[in-house]
Amino acid sequence: MTITPVILVLCLLAPLAPAHDAGAPPIAEMSLLDRAGATETVSISSLEIGPAAAEIRTVEPRGAERARPLAGVLALVPRAWGWSGGGAWPETSAASVPPSVSGWVELTDGQRFPGRPGPVAEAGERLVWVSDRFGEFAIDLDRVRRIVVRPGDAPRDASTTTDTLLLANGDRVEGFVESLRLPTSPADGAFSAVVQVGATRAVIPVSQIAEVRLAGPDVPSAGPVVWLSDGTVARLSGAMTDVSRGLFRLQADVLASAPGAGGVVIPPGDLLALAPDPGRLVPLSVVPVASHRPVGLARRPGPRSASRDDRPAPLNAADVLIPGPMVVEWVLPDGVSRLIGAAVLDEADRAWGECTMTAEVLPAGAADAPQRVFSGALGGPVVRLPLAFDLPRTGPGDRLRVRIDAGELGPIRDRVRLERVLLIRDAGR
Repeated sequence: MTITPVILVLCLLAPLAPAHDAGAPPIAEMSLLDRAGATETVSISSLEIGPAAAEIRTVEPRGAERARPLAGVLALVPRAWGWSGGGAWPETSAASVPPSVSGWVELTDGQRFPGRPGPVAEAGERLVWVSDRFGEFAIDLDRVRRIVVRPGDAPRDASTTTDTLLLANGDRVEGFVESLRLPTSPADGAFSAVVQVGATRAVIPVSQIAEVRLAGPDVPSAGPVVWLSDGTVARLSGAMTDVSRGLFRLQADVLASAPGAGGVVIPPGDLLALAPDPGRLVPLSVVPVASHRPVGLARRPGPRSASRDDRPAPLNAADVLIPGPMVVEWVLPDGVSRLIGAAVLDEADRAWGECTMTAEVLPAGAADAPQRVFSGALGGPVVRLPLAFDLPRTGPGDRLRVRIDAGELGPIRDRVRLERVLLIRDAGR
């Protein structure tokens, strides 16, 4: 048998052929967090969310396309966010982020829409909002947590257990927001709020309001949820990919009842994160600190979250700053089985910083001994400790205790940042 040059070339190239036909080219590279808490970098060629199926398609290194059901994904985040490798969040392009945020509305399930109030059609208990991304929609007031009209005029730390209006002149009105009514004049803005204060009613036009905070219980977040570069956090009712143009089309759940709502088209770089089941991910930055005490000094400020009010971190996973050696405790949510993130020496402390970090789980029962789950040292060439460890399955009242102890050089340069720490819940919790 004679082997022709063509046959010989085909035989040599055969091992290099992909196992499956190549699909669409990748349009985005992101980090994928799987259900076991492991991460990998993936090249995404499409994202599809619909009534029949929800999946992403990725291009494998050899060119084959692979379909991955979203049911097997905990989250998609920017490629630079590797829990083991570190790196800062990538800056979004100036073209994709508005130069200033005029305001936003935040819902009880954590959804958030930058934009402005829209005119109400009639008096009632529904807010009309014009989202910068998704356009106009109406939402029941009992689903609203905050209406921020003028971000710079409202104090960020103004906590409340009742409905509260923070006014542009600095005044504060507490009572019960009964309804929104039509404005009496164009100068009043899009609506006026009717507030019952004791035995009296006050009608306050939105033109005088900096922020409205409504009391009421939070509700669980149901996915899939996306975090976008302009600060939008939206639950999706659908998504598809325009492969030819390399764009995603997203349909927000709040627009489900709006006639003719076709969704919005975004470049892949505007998609910062996606959580198919956000209830399984609890950022440490949103868990209240139960207690803290300094180690080595009589006084030291406590830990604080580095979250931004105008633009939340993807997955809401802001860094937690610990300003020196101390013991900090958080009450763990029920059903948490794993923790991932990183412990990083503050950049200004890396020349002299030297400390150790330990983490323990304290069972609610006083008789049960703490269980150590992590220990490591920071200093010298080690400025980052990857955190990825299992936890004993938590129950009501269990706590996470993190202890930072100074090294031989003392406690002055030992500021630690707990970077993007996520608590992972068991499925079904």
